[in-house]
Amino acid sequence: MSRLPRPDISRDGEALRSNQFGDIYYQEADGLAETRHVFLDGNDLPERFARHAGTRPFIIGELGFGTGLNLLAAAHLFEEVAPSEARLHFWSAEGFPLDPEELGGILSAITTRWPELGDWAERLARAYPRPRPGQVQIDLSDRVRLTLGFGPATEVLSETDFHADAWFLDGFSPAQNPEMWSEDLLHLAATHTRPGGSFATFTVAGAVRRSLEAAGFTLARRQGFGRKREMLTGRMPGDETSAAPQIRKLTIIGAGIAGACAAFEARRAGLDVEIIDRESPGAGASGNPAGLLMPRLEAQDNPAARFYRDAFLFARRFYGDHSPDALLAFGGAMQGETERYHRVLETGLWPDGELHLEADRLLAGAAALLSPRDAIAALIEGCSFRQGQVEAIDQSSEHITLTLRDGTVESDAVLVSAGPRSAKLAGFEEDMSASRGQVDIFAGPAPPHILTEGTYIAPLDSLLIAGATYDPAQADDVPEPDEASSAANRVAAEALLHRPAGNWISARASLRATTRDRHPIAGELDESGRVFALTGLGSRGLVTAPILARHLIARMTGDVSPLSLPISCFAAPGRFAERRRRRGQS
Repeated sequence: MSRLPRPDISRDGEALRSNQFGDIYYQEADGLAETRHVFLDGNDLPERFARHAGTRPFIIGELGFGTGLNLLAAAHLFEEVAPSEARLHFWSAEGFPLDPEELGGILSAITTRWPELGDWAERLARAYPRPRPGQVQIDLSDRVRLTLGFGPATEVLSETDFHADAWFLDGFSPAQNPEMWSEDLLHLAATHTRPGGSFATFTVAGAVRRSLEAAGFTLARRQGFGRKREMLTGRMPGDETSAAPQIRKLTIIGAGIAGACAAFEARRAGLDVEIIDRESPGAGASGNPAGLLMPRLEAQDNPAARFYRDAFLFARRFYGDHSPDALLAFGGAMQGETERYHRVLETGLWPDGELHLEADRLLAGAAALLSPRDAIAALIEGCSFRQGQVEAIDQSSEHITLTLRDGTVESDAVLVSAGPRSAKLAGFEEDMSASRGQVDIFAGPAPPHILTEGTYIAPLDSLLIAGATYDPAQADDVPEPDEASSAANRVAAEALLHRPAGNWISARASLRATTRDRHPIAGELDESGRVFALTGLGSRGLVTAPILARHLIARMTGDVSPLSLPISCFAAPGRFAERRRRRGQS
């Protein structure tokens, strides 16, 4: 079981108290003033926010999210003083997270007490997820992003690789909550700090000072807040303005859902984006009339289980926020594997209320049907698009040169996301293959929601869509619908419906890119940090593309990935070569 412990809280007069740790979350009277004094001024954030520039966001790391007061204060300050193109990413660990209902009430009280935080408090209340083990990433605005690491702080921080500009060390009192001030955790925070990065904390406890100094920080005492005589700040040696050359232009090869998600994320990060495809956007498998947003379920807690959980929940929020008109139907039921569904729920990985077992069916209220073409159109709006076929990628110069049949294109970075054709461009001929799939539309009547049992059926306007078949194919095949696939889809649909599917209306066939292990590929293709791949998404591309695209753009821009290290390694391009090496193959 991986369930998170719940906080034991009560009111101590006006103050919110943790009964587990015998300490309050913040001072009711002057908690905001204390946050500003200790964490904002202690890290010199008014000045540092004002001069922050570039595509890399300013990253704050925090140990102890609590009620989110520090986040609200930082976001409010950032909005006031940072340049309009600058972005803020706030990463915070919390081992005893409040549930949305509890936090909503507390945020209402914060708004009443400090009205200037009301807008940010409302955004946090609206976006705050039901806690689940691992990382959750949410956007509070176009410029401010929050990543919450739910679980023991040492565990969740050790599974990330970001580098913070500033740290808020804000666990409960070291005497009451020593795990949040352990030498191991503070050393981890130091290794996750950029050169010239800083920390601030309210405590000057000797053990804390010694651990931070041993971790490499240069310490300084400052005047404390209120009745506290002193507080502690520190800097990591180095120049905070030094950084690797930044990627400014990204060229994406492929205009399917993966390329579109990457283009959207890249533009939000401030990159210039050009998309190249030999066909029009959404012409491949992403051109189907509809596709499924349904979780892939694993019956144990492992990187695959966490990845597919996170991908589904991320995708559902992503499309709802950025292409809501592409969502066509809602709610789904998975049938036929009752014993396995019980094991899935027993892992404790899924947020409460997300999945429900009803008789022999597992209900997923957040499941949906999506129009890929409409989603792609919304996501690539404003992007430069060039129709052409990329023949080669050359990294021998300062810029990457793409050779097309009708010319060349130069770019700072390239993302290969060309479906089955990615195998040749990215060097995955041994590890990727093409799979033909067909969906069919019947007159129905359709069920009220999505039904799956191996294949799926779903309502599409007043009709019924059924699919999809799986057949071996070659990357250069031009798939056409055939009667055998239509017959197979009809049989599967009628087995789920327990009635005729109605007259046949139409069909569409396309190619998917699949991998040897049936998991996606997302990451750098070499050590240059300039050539990336997002491919091999198989039949789960609509679900997995958004979070993997966010991950790759974070890698390019020095941002915080939504994926933990074990999950990102699970999808890494080099895993196939590593497995061959272990088997003694070349």
